[in-house]
Amino acid sequence: MTKNICRFVPVKNNYDQINAINFVYETEIPDRNQFITKSTYIMYLVTSGSGTLCYTQRSYALKQGDIFFTFPASPFAIEVDAGGLEYIYISFLGIRAGKILDELRINSGNCILEDYGFLESFWRQALGIATQNNLDMLSESVLLYTLSVISHRGQQEEKLSGAADNLLKIKKYIDDNFTMPDLSLEKICTVFPYNKKYLSGALRELLHVGFSEYLRTLRLQHAHMLMNEGLSNVKDIALLSGFKDPLYFSKVFKNAMRLSPKEYIASIKDDRHTR
Repeated sequence: MTKNICRFVPVKNNYDQINAINFVYETEIPDRNQFITKSTYIMYLVTSGSGTLCYTQRSYALKQGDIFFTFPASPFAIEVDAGGLEYIYISFLGIRAGKILDELRINSGNCILEDYGFLESFWRQALGIATQNNLDMLSESVLLYTLSVISHRGQQEEKLSGAADNLLKIKKYIDDNFTMPDLSLEKICTVFPYNKKYLSGALRELLHVGFSEYLRTLRLQHAHMLMNEGLSNVKDIALLSGFKDPLYFSKVFKNAMRLSPKEYIASIKDDRHTR
């Protein structure tokens, strides 16, 4: 294969499930070395070459056989080394998608999985026989099978200790309550019997980012979703996402997205008008 191959999956509205959006073999990477933002989860399998996955505060080396992930409303860039970089990817959405990645502890701080080159022939075969009649089943099958392989390998590599189980419960509490404006480490310590300093360090080790950054990311992702659903009042979006101060929300949104909330909302409207 020498040119990009892209297959779009028919749209379905069962957002409580996991829905594949498209299935792409990419050899000529658009927007390379530029930060971009997607509205879907994306799982990639590197088939040849090397490069770097860049987030705003971290970067990760990519090589053949790696699986890597990007996330909705999280700016990223893919830098290509001199020898080139090729990969196959599946983009997907749905509430179940977030739950599965949560269970696998896959996030922007833990988004590179090594030594999955043995899946390449399976991915290529599925893409090669894909048609509009079977694409939805094929892409979702590849997606779910790959996630199940990741899950099985993870279970073999480690079993969570009781302390880690408690940390996952705390993470779930944060994920369920991030829209509360007063959510803080102090508040969490009134619900779970932990010292604030210990909890801060333990969460950083689990999430690979600090509590404040993780909370801010959840709130920005929620704001992004509200905008895409049609909300346009910046103050309402800020408050519904857990930000007490709309001005502070606008500042952190622009830092993350390179656009102000109003500019981003306008871009959504322009995009819909041009369809």
